Amino acid sequence: AIRKKRKWELISAFQKSIRRGDKQMALTLASAMDEMPEEYGYFWKRLCVIACEDVGPADDLLATFVTASESVYSPRKAGGVYYDLICFFAEQMSSVSCRCMSRCF
Repeated sequence: AIRKKRKWELISAFQKSIRRGDKQMALTLASAMDEMPEEYGYFWKRLCVIACEDVGPADDLLATFVTASESVYSPRKAGGVYYDLICFFAEQMSSVSCRCMSRCF
């Protein structure tokens, strides 16, 4: 039950870090998510939601790339590269979100 609650907290904090352009926090949370391999499927789905909701308006190509990658690199197929992919997407999405936020304010 505690791990399930932690899952929700992790992905929520991850989304907020992406939205705020806090790359270092997003990477720290990705590391924590990597400790829950049984939840990779859930994290992938939420990563696509984050890409569409928080990144899509600023960079639709990146959002498309993230969602397309989800079907190519499913948690079962991704194996050891899952963490690397999540970190790559976290860095890219944080940078885009940060640029978008700076233009908005």
